Amino acid sequence: MKNLFRMMRWDMVLLYRQGLVWVSLSIATLYGISLYYFKEVMPVEVVVLLIFSDPVMVGFIFIGAVTLLEKEANTFQALIVNPLKQWQYLWSKALCLTIVAFPITIVMVWAVGFSLQNMVLLLPGVGLTSVFFVFLGFAGAARVHTFNQYIIVIPIFLLPLCVPLVQLLGVYPGDWIFIVPTQASIELIRGAFVYLSSPILLYSILYLLFSTGMAYLYARYSFEKYIIKR
Repeated sequence: MKNLFRMMRWDMVLLYRQGLVWVSLSIATLYGISLYYFKEVMPVEVVVLLIFSDPVMVGFIFIGAVTLLEKEANTFQALIVNPLKQWQYLWSKALCLTIVAFPITIVMVWAVGFSLQNMVLLLPGVGLTSVFFVFLGFAGAARVHTFNQYIIVIPIFLLPLCVPLVQLLGVYPGDWIFIVPTQASIELIRGAFVYLSSPILLYSILYLLFSTGMAYLYARYSFEKYIIKR
């Protein structure tokens, strides 16, 4: 665990130096100002959509940029001969980027003035969604060589994860939507503002935990195949 915390401190320094922390704070400010002036007419569905998009963007886009920068700097060659474990590297990135995502969420919720019924649902929903997309984003970034490839090609494979968002527009695709991991994310985030039944709550927590675990295993597989054994 000591190596993990050491890696996290270093990752936070790198995120600051690379300007990603300032990007996050800028996004939080922009969202906060926009939502503050429209909070009187802001539907819960729009707030849920914006909160959901925050960890997705931070987790997916930021991890892609960080991974490709480290590839270019040959950082992985140093990691291979370093006592740092793969799981420590991956979890450090996931936790640090999730920490960066939280301020945006907090600012958005404060700006719209919603009284949260259950903060215990919002933070795990945002946190697990961020970690989930960090692992998927790393798996995608491990396969490509440029950020243009990453931002154009990889999202095509992630489109199915966006299907649950149509519910926020008043369209319900059917019960099969509960197979998609991001459905659990949306339920947890929405549950912070409206009533969430016990079965849906249990499904959301357990399925998102399971999906995050599978995404982590996929990230480790990608680390082995596309970085260590390339």
